[in-house]
Amino acid sequence: VDNASALEEAEKIEAESGFYRFSKHIPVSLNLGNSGTWTEVPGGMLWRLKIRSVNALGTVLYYDKFTIPAGGYMHIYNEDRTDKIGAFTVNNNPEGGKYATGLIKGEAVILEYFEPSDKIGKGEISLETVSHAFRGADLVENERGSSQDCQVDINCPEGDNWRDQQRGIVRIIVQSFGGSGFCSGSLVNNTGEDCAPYVLSAFHCGTSSNTNHFNQYIFYFNYAFNGCGSGLISSGSITGCAKLADSGDGGGNNGSDFMLMELNQLIPWNYNPYFNGWNASGATPQSGVSIHHPSGDKMKISTYTLNLVNTTWGGASGSHWRVIWAGTANGHGVTEGGSSGSPIFDENGYIVGQLTGGSSYCNSVQPGGQTSPDFYGKMSYNWSSNPGDNLEDFLDPAGTGDQTFDGSNLPCPNYTDVTDRILSEDLTIFPNPSDGQFTVEVSFIMDDLYMEIFDAAGKLVYEKDLAGYLRANIDLTDQKSGLYMVRVRSGNKVRTERIIIR
Repeated sequence: VDNASALEEAEKIEAESGFYRFSKHIPVSLNLGNSGTWTEVPGGMLWRLKIRSVNALGTVLYYDKFTIPAGGYMHIYNEDRTDKIGAFTVNNNPEGGKYATGLIKGEAVILEYFEPSDKIGKGEISLETVSHAFRGADLVENERGSSQDCQVDINCPEGDNWRDQQRGIVRIIVQSFGGSGFCSGSLVNNTGEDCAPYVLSAFHCGTSSNTNHFNQYIFYFNYAFNGCGSGLISSGSITGCAKLADSGDGGGNNGSDFMLMELNQLIPWNYNPYFNGWNASGATPQSGVSIHHPSGDKMKISTYTLNLVNTTWGGASGSHWRVIWAGTANGHGVTEGGSSGSPIFDENGYIVGQLTGGSSYCNSVQPGGQTSPDFYGKMSYNWSSNPGDNLEDFLDPAGTGDQTFDGSNLPCPNYTDVTDRILSEDLTIFPNPSDGQFTVEVSFIMDDLYMEIFDAAGKLVYEKDLAGYLRANIDLTDQKSGLYMVRVRSGNKVRTERIIIR
């Protein structure tokens, strides 16, 4: 891939559609049988494959078949091991085979897959696409990212009143126009208060994608500096979703340009998610912020202090809010490609819309303030006015008729993690109390079983893939005495037990 010509092509796509493409797809056919090398190791076989795309800033890998048997696992990393993801296990196996693994920095990526002796031949790893990143792939810690220099990091003081809301923001890798692109979105609460993993974004982030591609969307949580302009990046990710609803308007042509997705798995507790509340009343917000990932960069915040203006994008009257951004102590936040789908919040912390597009940019900041506006599809228009689906049907399943609804931490009041989704199989933990050494035992071997242990403050202190195990011996003698929660899950079934360490 020639990076310069790929960038030129991507900039034309962005100007015409608003889609921020950062990589170009290269079709391949690489699998366990025709590529890489196998080596016998204790307990099984190890398969390793190096893929190099010359001058790539990074790569994203897409699979048409992805099956890891119980006891198997895969890691992916770059040549100097400064960027790595995994382990991928039986818990990551998608329905239908389509899968994706996240952006790895550098021009070469290495896959390392272990297959246990009793599962030889049971795994399937088949790559259909290597996506060559030519911009926006700067994953280096403590360095400025790919966004414009007026942007404000979420963990600057400007974000102090929005700490809950930021925990609901996601960076999304999507596919369109022959490559991968960035969009933004937010977890969103519903009146069922069950922590359903719903993500609200823009329809134009999904209109050009094959339906099968939704299993290959990648959602990054907490992708941000932990300081104002510096600090370590902290993130986790989930791959795959189903599209539940959209505005059916071609991406804002005659509607509010919304898309609602449901993640393929529950959000891990250690991601510390927040399900943002919403306001669909149509009342005019007087001030607030948008939180987003411009150019796929670390999380940023843009602030407005003037009333949002009722306006039009495309052919639908009153479908959008127009916003003018304000300068703040640490910059003058705007939006960019990759910010699409990000939420805009009112002064009460509710989502009132999601970004379709606009013309704000750093150099348009004038002495009197930002003069180029952006446009957000209105939550009130999402509710019941589009030619496609009504968001009300999904976010108000209880039929309350509420026009505003608060956000929620995990667990939500009706979250079935600790009620209905109880493992049907017997689960035993012994001895209890213990000195920190204890056994977790199930009645029979399962192919999908994962355990997490949290201390009394909710901090994850231990995790283990229990797939293929009847029992596992746990050693927490390095932890303090006290109460711990042992959470074991299989698919959507979860059981939580307490254990005391003396």
